[in-house]
Amino acid sequence: MFKSVICLVLFFYSIINFAQNERNIWYFGQRAGLDFNSGSPVEITDNALTRNIFFGIVEGPDNLGVVNDEDGNLLFYTEGNRFYDKSHNLMPSSPTFVYSQIGSQLAVSRNPGNENQYYVFIQEQVGLRIDLKYFVVDMTLNNGFGDILTDTSGILIRNLTTQHLTTARHYNGRDIWVICISQNFFRSYLITENGIRLDNVTSQSILGLDDLNVAYNRGMMVSSPDSKKVAVCFPIASTIRIYDFDNLTGKLSFNDIEVTAEKLNLVPSSQANLSLATAEFTHDSKFVYFADSANGMHRINLENSTGISLDHEVIVDPNNGFPFNQLCRGPDRKIYSIQPNGPLIGAVNNPADVIGNVSFDNNSIILNNANNLIDFPSFLLPKLPLGISFENICLNEQTNFYVNPENEATNFLWNFDDNNSSSTDRNPSHTFSSPGIYNVSVQYNDILTGILVTENIQVEIYDSPIAHQPSDIYNCQENRIINFTQTTDEVLINQASNVFNVTYFLTEEDMLTGTNKITEYNGNEGNHEIYVRIENRENPECFDSTSFLIYSEYFIQIENVMNVEICTGTPVELIGPDGFDSYLWSNGDTNKNTMANAEGTQYLRVFRDLGNYICELEIQYNIEPKDPLIIESISIDEFSGYNNSIRVNTNRTENITYNLGQYLQNDTGYFTDLETGEYELTIIDDCNNTYNQNVLIINYPRFFTPNQDGYNDEWTILNFEKINDLNIKIFDRYGKLLSVLNNSRKTWDGKYNGIELPSSDYWFQATRNNGSSFSGHFTLKR
Repeated sequence: MFKSVICLVLFFYSIINFAQNERNIWYFGQRAGLDFNSGSPVEITDNALTRNIFFGIVEGPDNLGVVNDEDGNLLFYTEGNRFYDKSHNLMPSSPTFVYSQIGSQLAVSRNPGNENQYYVFIQEQVGLRIDLKYFVVDMTLNNGFGDILTDTSGILIRNLTTQHLTTARHYNGRDIWVICISQNFFRSYLITENGIRLDNVTSQSILGLDDLNVAYNRGMMVSSPDSKKVAVCFPIASTIRIYDFDNLTGKLSFNDIEVTAEKLNLVPSSQANLSLATAEFTHDSKFVYFADSANGMHRINLENSTGISLDHEVIVDPNNGFPFNQLCRGPDRKIYSIQPNGPLIGAVNNPADVIGNVSFDNNSIILNNANNLIDFPSFLLPKLPLGISFENICLNEQTNFYVNPENEATNFLWNFDDNNSSSTDRNPSHTFSSPGIYNVSVQYNDILTGILVTENIQVEIYDSPIAHQPSDIYNCQENRIINFTQTTDEVLINQASNVFNVTYFLTEEDMLTGTNKITEYNGNEGNHEIYVRIENRENPECFDSTSFLIYSEYFIQIENVMNVEICTGTPVELIGPDGFDSYLWSNGDTNKNTMANAEGTQYLRVFRDLGNYICELEIQYNIEPKDPLIIESISIDEFSGYNNSIRVNTNRTENITYNLGQYLQNDTGYFTDLETGEYELTIIDDCNNTYNQNVLIINYPRFFTPNQDGYNDEWTILNFEKINDLNIKIFDRYGKLLSVLNNSRKTWDGKYNGIELPSSDYWFQATRNNGSSFSGHFTLKR
């Protein structure tokens, strides 16, 4: 009996250690390797990836990507430049021209839509910047040894990124988040069964980092096994920040825990000796470990720490002498650390246990065939997380539940918290009846103790929309901007717009990934399919889709906006275009023309039967009040005897009638051959508004005879008495000023200082306040 118990315990221990086998094969450093498939790490020497090391710095990224399947079998490994298959042969399509940024992170992920495909994310050095790119490896190619899909080789996701890169599981249990830092923001990209959504989720700015400054690019990032935390190291700033990660929305919460050298009295960073340079979570996501060469190894209890206080413990004293460089969690749940430029690998035993049971072994692994370890690899997220898990959280789809493979129990009872629904399957499926939060539980008997164990998990189910089929749009107008307001209403039909969002795309691929949305369409000739996606605003992966056609087989040239002026209190006729079969005004009139009684907007829909369909166009009539008539200027050409003229300038030129006196009328405002005198100018606009103004034409006598006979005894300007701004200067033939006439003196008697001047020609200059002037001459006869 005792022996059987011991065997059972050992067997169970082995199952626990190797249930998540995606971390079983390691390739790292300079041709180093480990194999955990036997239950203990064993050195392997088949790493074909030679890497150059200069002054302790490895060429390329700080970690290789090693892709193992869920059974621990190697599939391939890469540093982003050379891709080696499980037989350690270079894949035919390896992009040997691509160079990852030194010190950057590399990440790998499954394709949720294809079990034979895997994403590899690298950060390529392009000049002074870093670009995030990806490759897709398809294991069905190259006779089952895998190769890169040719159309997915080095696809740019984003430029100006930092070294930081990690992956995390989406809340739906199926999709994967890729998280990077670019231009001072965390950016999360979602990998779905339909591809990568390039419309990234952006979290707020961090630390004020300058992405073009190489020093601030440095660091690493790692997500917790439950995908609810992200630890980010900024060694230059001597800072580690642990963020809450919302794996439904992809956002990082900035109620973060900040670990600084100053808070923990650690050695601050320098270029030669960086502090807080690496971090790793325990398997249960309750602790995060961090270490560096100068300060030893520490851990933070995340359950008891806040942004204000840290539950902090020293695991390895700095005086231990182990030169910590990187940390990595093994499949045996130990946390390993390498000795740079040496063969030793240290290990934290029982890292998630109480502090008294935690220990560090400097010489946990001694490699015989590798001295330059430098870094640890990155791996796939496990196919199933610890404990019970689920996938698919949209209403009307089956939600699948899983017990972790480490659980060897055989009898299970599931309660789905949904109308007494239950199941006795090990990994059941259930379709929930309505959206909401469900407290799901599973009971089983522990195989060692026989004790009844209950595990609980909370599942939120999100409402799934229905994409109702919208009407096709028939467009007959070139360069018409088509908006989708009416289409959105047709797609929704009684579904709340504050719950569901409707978006539009030009291709099905864009619709499936939710990228390159369009908000309107500028119709070109030909028929075009528009793809529609309706999605839950809280969980965009709960979506439905449809499409409709925009027919643009024939364009009709027409003005689609008409501006019409209206006189206050007087209806105006709105005139529709010729050549259409029927008309429909927004006021209900079906005649070609209609009347508008006030300012505002009217719409006219015109229809023409083109045989295959009815062409419908819309014309917008903007009805605006006419501008009031403004007399801008009245120009008078005078002093010309019977050849004077008047020109009236107004702000409007059409449909204006000008009357000068009783008999003169025209529509130009220009009158010629006018005699000297006063005229009444009347202007009537097309709104029948009348404007009156008196206009005076002045002249002068060509001679005068100051002989006191009562006729022409004085010289003056005709109609001078009606003018207040006229100034006259009189000169003799030699330019001598003889007299000045103005408002106070308006005539000249032919004398200068009381002396009569002789008969002769005399000159005058007339000036008005507006700056106009006129010069002429007259004769004095005695």
